[in-house]
Amino acid sequence: LGRGQRIKANVELGKNRHSYELGFYEPYIEKGGTSLGVNLYRRVRDVSKKIEGSEDKLKGSLTIDGGDLTLGRPLGDFSRGRLTFKMTNNKYKLDSEADPADFYGDYKNRTIGFGINTNTVDHPMYPTEGFKNDAYVEAGVLLESAENNKYAKLRLEHSRFYEIKDGGYVLALRAMGGRLLGQDLPENEKFVIGGAETLRGYSLGANSSLKGNQMLVMNAEFRFPIVDKVTGVVFSDFGKAWDNGMVTLDDFNNSFGLGVRLDTPLGLLRLDYGFGRDEERDLKGQFYFGIGQTF
Repeated sequence: LGRGQRIKANVELGKNRHSYELGFYEPYIEKGGTSLGVNLYRRVRDVSKKIEGSEDKLKGSLTIDGGDLTLGRPLGDFSRGRLTFKMTNNKYKLDSEADPADFYGDYKNRTIGFGINTNTVDHPMYPTEGFKNDAYVEAGVLLESAENNKYAKLRLEHSRFYEIKDGGYVLALRAMGGRLLGQDLPENEKFVIGGAETLRGYSLGANSSLKGNQMLVMNAEFRFPIVDKVTGVVFSDFGKAWDNGMVTLDDFNNSFGLGVRLDTPLGLLRLDYGFGRDEERDLKGQFYFGIGQTF
């Protein structure tokens, strides 16, 4: 938008989940450079849990309604600090044989987080050189659960951009990792990867290798011009989430795909089609739509 304001919208429709997210960013709410960001979202996904001593499973769905508010301030020429307040309400809708307590129970999550990011790229939407770093730590408490459990999360992210050829032929790379510290936490508070933002070709948290107390994701995109205001993308994503212990490269999920970026008055529209593998290791594809670059 004209004053550097940004609108973000993401929609994901899958077989076992769907999500909607809307965000707004105002870079200058006062002359000192304080920024304001607001996000609202709803995420609905199927849940299941094996019944002890039986081959049957408890089934239902989990709805997460939430939002966050972020205040940011400049820290030098290329860095900014930010303070984030987040609230989510987590509610289960289960079949007649299940009790929400079997899945942890309905609960509310309240968190506060602090982060620092550094950005040296030459263009906000079409970077050809430079890098972006982000470090974020979050402390939270779960309310109305069996216990008011406390936890902490740490997340690190680094992106770098290289112009391979004049005219907008760019190699974009990203690596991100995270660690969750806490005990007796619900599955929903663990790191979850997959979907439009991290591991295209896999639904968000669709299997046990996509959620855990630790996560590592790597992305590579080759971006190239097609016609005026239309850019193509070839991408490959690589990632895994796990609870404890060591992992090897063979344990990671990988995907690849194609995408287009359309420069419109509403912002940069993103459409990707990613290929991942199902539990039988067969290739499967999925569309993703969003606003702005993936990273």
